[in-house]
Amino acid sequence: MSDPLFVPLLLLNPRQLGYIGGDHWAQKRVPLETFLLKCGAAKKDLLDNASDDLEAKCRHAFRILDNPRTDSVNFHKLSSYLKEIELQLEESTIERIAELVASSDEPDFTEEDLLEYIKTNLRMGQAMQNAAREEEEENGRKVG
Repeated sequence: MSDPLFVPLLLLNPRQLGYIGGDHWAQKRVPLETFLLKCGAAKKDLLDNASDDLEAKCRHAFRILDNPRTDSVNFHKLSSYLKEIELQLEESTIERIAELVASSDEPDFTEEDLLEYIKTNLRMGQAMQNAAREEEEENGRKVG
């Protein structure tokens, strides 16, 4: 990059992004405010769309737990995270949680394991709500 004209325009004009010089780069300047507003809007749309997406939420949760990134969460990572958020649980409880989420005999779990665990529990919760509603309706018919 020995071309002195190939200098980011931001260094020369803090209100625009782009490059000075000839060719097509001269036409590619964008006001900084426009750029930031579009980036902010895109991020907001992404977060709004993800708020309804169970898989996106699960991926996000897994990435928080999987630190450093090894594509699996073990007892130590889960325990560290829970301590970080000041949720005090006994070690045996944390081990049991990891075992329940894991799909194998090992207590480590993957992103897919976590997603499947959450989906299964949501289905079970929905089934329990349906059963309770049916029981209430049945009791209402007996009284009336």
